[in-house]
Order: sequence, then structure tokens, then C-alpha cells
Amino acid sequence: MDKRKIVPSFWSFFKERGYKKRGTSQFYKIENDIAFCFLFERPSIIVYPTYYIWPLYLPKDYVSIGYGNRLSENLHGASSYCSWDGDEAFAPWSEKVKECLDTTIFPFYESINSPEKLWQFINQEDFHPFPKYFMTQPQFVTELQMYTACYMGDMESARKYYDLLVAESSHYPYFFHESHSQWEEIINMSQDVREAFFRDTIKKNTEAFGLARNRGRLT
Repeated sequence: MDKRKIVPSFWSFFKERGYKKRGTSQFYKIENDIAFCFLFERPSIIVYPTYYIWPLYLPKDYVSIGYGNRLSENLHGASSYCSWDGDEAFAPWSEKVKECLDTTIFPFYESINSPEKLWQFINQEDFHPFPKYFMTQPQFVTELQMYTACYMGDMESARKYYDLLVAESSHYPYFFHESHSQWEEIINMSQDVREAFFRDTIKKNTEAFGLARNRGRLT
């Protein structure tokens, strides 16, 4: 099957579950300021089914798949697909992908479909540094924890994660140098200024992500 036909062939499956199509390779659903996404990565003739979340309150200039991962062999064997394999190989592969989504990924999404649920998930003692479902670097995990704590208004936890980022800075000097001033500024904001900051961030990310009609609770 031509890789350009893969997303259209999955459209009815995602639509039935409340997802919308974005571009030529993605599906998404927005709930409570969090985008739940699925991407068919196609760097070549190999197609990698990949899931990720994007909390729209993160002040980033790009959407990262780090808060997610490619489907792998330990998730019902739904790994990559080669578009040269032909239509006969596509049907069993697509069924594995759909089964994995319905039994593993969508239930995971439902378990974190609000900032409160996401905060409960990422604030576990054993979450850091390599959580299940995420493939991102440890510093980005800590950054997600810090921003989510700020968004939730839990400044005690936010400062704990900020201090952890500072302590880890020697391991990631470029990352720390680029982000440190913004972390410090947000940590020191008054509550009303911080809430306005997150409203603006969500609006900006929503528009940048092409989701202007699917705004979250703070917009």
C-alpha cells in the first residue's frame, strides 16, 4: 500500500473515537488543554505508528513526540510498516495498530485526560527519570513536571522540580542555558500574572497547532 493512503484508511477508526485529522499524517483530540495525538511517521518507505501528548500550556515553540513513543513489538506487535509490502500486508498490520490503540494507548490517554490526572501520573515518586509511555530525555520529564505543577498552582512542587532542573544543569548545559531564565521568571510570577501567562500560552499553542476551534478550559 502506498504510504499516502495509510492515513485515509485509518480515518473512520479515529473519527469514531472522537479524533480529527491534521495534515497528511496525524490525528488529534483535545481535552482540557491537552492534545492527544497519533502520528504516522514516514521518514522513508517505512511508516512508524507513534502516539504522543502535547499539554498546550507548555511554553514551547514546537510540538515534540517525546511525550509519547512509537508503538513497539511489546505492544501487540504493532511496529513499523513498509509501504513496499503491498496491500496484503497492510490489513493485518493495521488491525494490530488498532488493537494496540484500543487496548493500551487510548485507555492511557483516558487516564490522563485532564491536567489534574496528568499531574497525578507524572508526580509519582518512581516516575522520574524514565516513565512508561514517554521516550523523552530526563530533563524534559522534569520540565513537564515543573510546568504542570505551575499550571495546577502547586508552587511548592514547582519549586522542587525547578531546583531539580538547576541541580541537573551541569549534565545538560545547553538545555539549561536556553530555558533557565524562563523557568525562573514563571516560578516568581504572582498567581494572576501566571494564570494570564498560561492563558496566553494555550491560545498561542492552540493556534500554532491548528486547533483554534478546540480550546481548553483556560482560554
